[in-house]
Amino acid sequence: MITQRRTRSFLLAFSLLLIAGLYLTLAHSTPRSANYLHQLRSVASSEQSTELTKLTDKYPIIIFSKSYCPYSAKAKAILTEKYRIVPEPLVVEIDKHPKGLELQEALEKATGRRTVPNILVNGRSIGGCDDIKDLDALGRLPDTIRNYGGSKIQQVFVLKE
Repeated sequence: MITQRRTRSFLLAFSLLLIAGLYLTLAHSTPRSANYLHQLRSVASSEQSTELTKLTDKYPIIIFSKSYCPYSAKAKAILTEKYRIVPEPLVVEIDKHPKGLELQEALEKATGRRTVPNILVNGRSIGGCDDIKDLDALGRLPDTIRNYGGSKIQQVFVLKE
């Protein structure tokens, strides 16, 4: 009897955790509002976010990566070898950047994503490796970059299939 009650309690708790995890995943995977750059700046109250804001102000496309991460390598290959994007994406290797830890914390606050790769277009996250692969496979990556980047993106076209 006690074992059945514990099992039911465990299953209920586990189900609630799964539902919460799914909700958080969906909440963080939807596109941000047009006001997102403003929201990013409002998070920029600390020194760590100031560095992120400087980068997003200067570069329309930023690939936050780690040099040893295979997912980062795949996303970088898609964005820099398969496509020609003008202006060219900035690659920031967080593990080699002098303020890497602070940048990763600021990214988490601003985008809800702590993992790499994290690709920002005009200050808004368009996701990580799986998101980039999916957009590429669906043929929607160029339009997504253009839509998020607005007038800051001059060209996006496929170099090789």
